[in-house]
Amino acid sequence: MKKTISFCAKPKEERLVIYNEFKKLYEDGLTTNQIGKMLGYNRPQVRYGLNKVGIVFRHGCLRLDTPYEILERFAIKKVGCWEWSGGLNNKGYAQVCYLGESYMAHRFSYLIHFGEIGEFEVCHTCDNRSCTNPDHLFLGTRKDNMLDCAKKGRIGRSKINPEIVREIRRMKLEGARATEISDALSITKGCLWGVLLNTTWRHVQ
Repeated sequence: MKKTISFCAKPKEERLVIYNEFKKLYEDGLTTNQIGKMLGYNRPQVRYGLNKVGIVFRHGCLRLDTPYEILERFAIKKVGCWEWSGGLNNKGYAQVCYLGESYMAHRFSYLIHFGEIGEFEVCHTCDNRSCTNPDHLFLGTRKDNMLDCAKKGRIGRSKINPEIVREIRRMKLEGARATEISDALSITKGCLWGVLLNTTWRHVQ
């Protein structure tokens, strides 16, 4: 039996080079079997690599899905929220992979329908993290997003007390970054930004 090469021992950057080599050969007209024999990989490895650079299988055939086709395949379109039938991360946000890159599905939907996002965040008017309906999405800064969370009651105040509130403000005035403050005081970013944006604990001087 011919010994195949393992992907596992290779660094991520080197694997991506191999996957793109698979893609180039496939686009030149070679079959997955031919690619495997030429480069020393088996057919499942070639199919896996092609999938990683955006070429997916459908009914036994290889083809490159367009962003719209990916959205059509996973977004359950109906009146109101478009729920995501694909994967969710540990925070409940929908995720999608396209051309080897991972995207939050709501950001992916915004890109498809409206164009570039830049440095902004994509926020939900519906407060449903798995929703990909473009009519429920809007661009905002980090501050806009945190204010929106506060208005919807998603920034709590139970994990901190007046003493910690004063320490947060002191550290911020001294130039500490948000991550440094939250790590030092063992509090969530949500609690921290509630204080910094003055949406919670406003009565503490």
